[in-house]
Amino acid sequence: MLAAIEILRDQAIPNAWRLRGLTGLVEGLASHGQTLDQVVRDPALNQDEARRALRWVQGLVRELTEPTADFGLDAEERLAGIGLLGLLPPDEARRALVALVQGQAEPSERLQAARVLAATFSDADVAEELLRAWTGAPRVLRRELGVLLAARADRADRLLDAVEAGSVSAGDLDLVVIRSLTVDAPEPLRSRARRILAEWLPADRSEVLARYRMAATIRGDVERGRTVFARACAACHKVGGLGTPVGPDIADTLGKSREQLLHDILNPNAAIDADYLVYRAATRDGRVLTGLLVGESAEAIRLREAEGREQTVCRSELEELASTGRSLMPEGVETDVSPDEMADLLTFLKEHRYQAAGIPTAADTP
Repeated sequence: MLAAIEILRDQAIPNAWRLRGLTGLVEGLASHGQTLDQVVRDPALNQDEARRALRWVQGLVRELTEPTADFGLDAEERLAGIGLLGLLPPDEARRALVALVQGQAEPSERLQAARVLAATFSDADVAEELLRAWTGAPRVLRRELGVLLAARADRADRLLDAVEAGSVSAGDLDLVVIRSLTVDAPEPLRSRARRILAEWLPADRSEVLARYRMAATIRGDVERGRTVFARACAACHKVGGLGTPVGPDIADTLGKSREQLLHDILNPNAAIDADYLVYRAATRDGRVLTGLLVGESAEAIRLREAEGREQTVCRSELEELASTGRSLMPEGVETDVSPDEMADLLTFLKEHRYQAAGIPTAADTP
């Protein structure tokens, strides 16, 4: 480990490469349940050299994440730097992360800082720090804040407190978050969430299908449908170059009718490919993580969540791992998509490829 850091100290190495090297080192240690700080304290290492190496790493992270600095880093490299802020001394790391989450940085940077803050610190105050960023936050950040708050029972309770107090609107909670709180959470949190969020729980599927059936018979607008897809589906599916391929491939819809697509969207648990079952992982430190099980070894598991984000959990940290028997796609999309918007979405799914190729569709033909 010290040898790897020594290589990175070479002044001839570009800062971007240093970031990638440090990120790889930290992720490799995490996959074995270790942190850089823990390794540096290993009595088998020369402690003077180890402390010097850690100080150099911390200095590099400070330098590259200074908001006013310009080292020619692109957006992805900037996010990598924020991902390493947890290597700083705890108080310094916390101040930097909270300032980013609650500040006016790019949404992607605020989102990355929120993830690092939630992963680095386990005390209850983290919930308040995340909730202070809620008001005025862009949709993508609110979604992630909800996911991070719902992942631990103590933080989820604070989120429900905020919903009851009116500082967080239940309508702003993502369907994945609502399902996590009302289905996957332990008791008594689950019952409390079902009471507070009763108005937002998914309706009976047969009733919803009957209400939306007309959407399959109406030809909508491809461009409006693309907008609906970006808002409601792109976190887990990719179509026409838009979105993230986490769930099943739905780009090729030639073999499915609009009625079949409508059924799959509104009743996602009716038929589930085993590769897309959601797993629930409960850890010994109180976290509850859900996602697709995309990797397993004797030492760790890897879960993939919406937007393609992956989390590695060491088996030594696991208290329970079990399939939920449910699809990654939550029920209740109708709370965010009206019948008219559904018609647009179905039209986009069926016709996006023709539009991209400039092939006229029925509505374009005189």
